[in-house]
Amino acid sequence: MGEITEEIRTDKEQLTILTDDGRELTCQIIMIFRINDQKYIVLVPEDGSSAGNGFLMQFSLDEEGGPVVDKIEDNTEYEHASSVFRSLFGDEENQEFSFEE
Repeated sequence: MGEITEEIRTDKEQLTILTDDGRELTCQIIMIFRINDQKYIVLVPEDGSSAGNGFLMQFSLDEEGGPVVDKIEDNTEYEHASSVFRSLFGDEENQEFSFEE
């Protein structure tokens, strides 16, 4: 059986994440999608500090239903998830969009 990809709808519009340097960063949720059993989230900082850049991260929910985001450590997984996002989001809309690592 081939991989399953789908966009996941959410009523949340933003999520606050903790950056590597310990800052809290409020981000707009662009998309949550699934590839097989793994969910991914695409976030863009709301403060405008990363014009045209966003974060692609693994996404899950904790026991209380709260969001959990993690870096994608495997380069192959990261490239594949990025490619799937671009196919779901549409090529014309994201030509200027890139991900921060």
